[in-house]
Amino acid sequence: MSHTKEPWASGLHGINIISPDTGFVVVSTYTGNQNRRDDIRRIVACVNACAGITTEELEGRARGDTK
Repeated sequence: MSHTKEPWASGLHGINIISPDTGFVVVSTYTGNQNRRDDIRRIVACVNACAGITTEELEGRARGDTK
């Protein structure tokens, strides 16, 4: 499984998750909702903190696998 490489960044006026490789916007949403902005900020922080960990490893950890 592949995904947009880290680091991700969010924009100031809307929420834009931008690929560092291409500079293209991967996810974009405009909202005046503070909860939505806080959610996106947390998603970006989590993705960047998990750089180098495969999705499969993350899924295993969520299930409690220790392998």
